[in-house]
Amino acid sequence: MPHYARFIAMVVLGLVAIGGAAWRLVKRGPEPLYEESALLSPEIRARLRALRDEAKFAAEGDYPGPKGPKTRAKLSAVIDDLLDDILAEPDGPVEASDLAGRLGLAVAAVSRRTEADARRAHGYMLEIWWIFGFRSAAGYFRPEDGAGVVEGWAEPLPPGWTGPEGRLTAAHKEYFARSR
Repeated sequence: MPHYARFIAMVVLGLVAIGGAAWRLVKRGPEPLYEESALLSPEIRARLRALRDEAKFAAEGDYPGPKGPKTRAKLSAVIDDLLDDILAEPDGPVEASDLAGRLGLAVAAVSRRTEADARRAHGYMLEIWWIFGFRSAAGYFRPEDGAGVVEGWAEPLPPGWTGPEGRLTAAHKEYFARSR
């Protein structure tokens, strides 16, 4: 191969590499539809703690549960670590984009699990999103991951939720009655 052909090949490969790096920098990740914030209040903190204390990934309905106690512990740890990270924040405003970023890390942590386990983990993450009352999209969940999208809200409902109010336990009904 002539000397100038090697030089041209190196230049072309260099340009391709630079173009690929530039594309990764310019390409945007999932963003909420619009920027919003919510207050991390004692009420929301109580609901997050209740979710933290809940036994997660139990077999129910068409979900068979994880393939063993170690897998269940690892999946539960992803959700519990996410909740601990949020609960470590002081009371005050929480930006939707900040919470979406935290959810993205948790989504990545469960991405190599079985589809059923990942879907169940997404349900817990959606529940966190809905507990804060964010109407915009976190950018990670498809309507198949929940019970459908409620008009005016961008994300699907978490499993077991019948509306924006949640599972409609007595505590949820009381909380939403006070917050309206």
